[in-house]
Amino acid sequence: MKFNKLDVPYQWKEYFTKYPHGYTIFEALCNWTKQVDDMVDNVNDWNKYLDEFVNNFKFELREEVTKTLTEWKNDGVLDDIIGLALDNIKATVEGFENRVVDVEQNIKGIISHPESNFTLSHLLRVEGQTGADDGDVKHGWMQGFCIVGDNIVFAREAKNVKTNTVKITEISMSSQQIVREVYLELGHANDMEYIPMTGEILCTPSSKYVEGEFVNANEIVVIDYGTLTIKKRVTLPYNANAIGYDRETGEIAFRWGHTVYYIDDEYNITKTVSCDVLPHSGVGQGMCLDNGYIYMNKSFPEVLHVYDSNGKIVRTYQIPRYTEQGNYIYETESIKPLGDGKFILGAVHYKDRTLETAVVDFFTWDIYNKTPAIYKNMAVDLSRHNDRTIRLYVDSTYSGLDSDGSENKPYKDIQDAINVCNNRNFKYLINIKPGNYGFVSMITTPRISLWGGSATTNGQYTVRGIELTQCDYIELVGLTFLYNPFLGTAPFRSNDTHVRLANCSIDGEGAGYCLSVSNSNVWFSGTTKLENSRLEAIYGNNRSYIDVIGTLESINNGSYACMANGSVLRVSPPSSIGGQGTRVETGGAIYENNERVK
Repeated sequence: MKFNKLDVPYQWKEYFTKYPHGYTIFEALCNWTKQVDDMVDNVNDWNKYLDEFVNNFKFELREEVTKTLTEWKNDGVLDDIIGLALDNIKATVEGFENRVVDVEQNIKGIISHPESNFTLSHLLRVEGQTGADDGDVKHGWMQGFCIVGDNIVFAREAKNVKTNTVKITEISMSSQQIVREVYLELGHANDMEYIPMTGEILCTPSSKYVEGEFVNANEIVVIDYGTLTIKKRVTLPYNANAIGYDRETGEIAFRWGHTVYYIDDEYNITKTVSCDVLPHSGVGQGMCLDNGYIYMNKSFPEVLHVYDSNGKIVRTYQIPRYTEQGNYIYETESIKPLGDGKFILGAVHYKDRTLETAVVDFFTWDIYNKTPAIYKNMAVDLSRHNDRTIRLYVDSTYSGLDSDGSENKPYKDIQDAINVCNNRNFKYLINIKPGNYGFVSMITTPRISLWGGSATTNGQYTVRGIELTQCDYIELVGLTFLYNPFLGTAPFRSNDTHVRLANCSIDGEGAGYCLSVSNSNVWFSGTTKLENSRLEAIYGNNRSYIDVIGTLESINNGSYACMANGSVLRVSPPSSIGGQGTRVETGGAIYENNERVK
């Protein structure tokens, strides 16, 4: 760019010379224009220099750079520089890969391995008689509850008699004094929720007695909170065993299994959400809604599952056993929000082994502050999720003295492998070689799978009795269990445990039962044989649930099954009881192909 010089026209002179000092001003102005002209000359010379420099720079620098790079290449310097740069890039990429792996593992851990680094704070306790001694109508066993201001309203049923009458108790959390009690015809009042907009309590009785038969209720019972009387019963197209109200969004929903149904003010279904099913789902209990999330507490094992509004699992919590004077949580019945991440959890258990006194406990639980916050907006595809698994090996024929559970140095006995399964952040897969193994005992273990043979080879994998106590989830595949006098009544005993048997055999060898379970969930799949028991092949006690979904063969047993104290046996195709002897005691039930037979 070129600048033109400034010039003061001569004819301006007469205008300046009319004033006393005008000529002096004219001289000053002329001097200033001369300085500006010199500056313009310098700028124009600098621009000319820059133009010439840039034109030369384009070619001279390119030639110089090419010459330098050629010399570096010939000397090997260029290879060193490139190699160093690639190493830095590789290290950076590996760092990102490691972070991705860490994030992936953290996500998997969030979903599959329940958080357990917290405790429950005990709030209050109520005791009630069960009538277990003589079968009297005594309402002591809690089911659903809800929060109304400072009060807890909960339902207690008569556990051992066929009645739909429950006792509704309202108790103050601050004074721990009972405010009022009434009796209502609610059936199995599995869950309750208070709706402040209407002043009503909604109850979802999952079942009730009709002409002596225990059937699905398929209804919501609406209770007026002010009078604690039934206002109406709303028939539902589906059964309901839990209900929740979200104080943040104003939504109301009930659930059956893992399906959540949102309803409007007229109880019409407005939205259906199918929630993810986890391997350790447990038995459905209560639920609540809070800030757009769905909370489901389960039993056996005691866990809390948290889902987003689309039904995707975002967090699981392991509910700790609360021990005091030898007592423990038997069932966590429901959970309700208090706000700010605080919840109240209601649970029930027997006071002692006489089963005469039921204890109702309420706990406060600060989820957000005592455990990591819930991860919001986390959409996880469970079909692509694989649990972290520790594999161990057992071979009774291994002759070395250096067993460490590896494939080359296996343990010699199953119990040795069980004893090292103590990290609940993992599940354990124990591969068993053919052989004869001793008695196996599992107490409060994490998830363990014992893999032997198949339906045709399980006779080659024998275990001399097994007992499970308060275990999270146990899977047994292709094993034969033989009677052990140490167990007394059966070669297979389970207490407070979830267990699946696939392609197994249980030989009672003259014992009372092949399988004796208490407060446990048992699934039979594949082909399983139960034989040679003196009384029943299967004995279920204390609200055990036994599902036969494969082929179960009952051979040379006194009879097929006995279900006692609220236990349920369900036999589905292709299995069949086939006219074999069965019996029930104190609220037990037996279903064959979805039809109740006892």
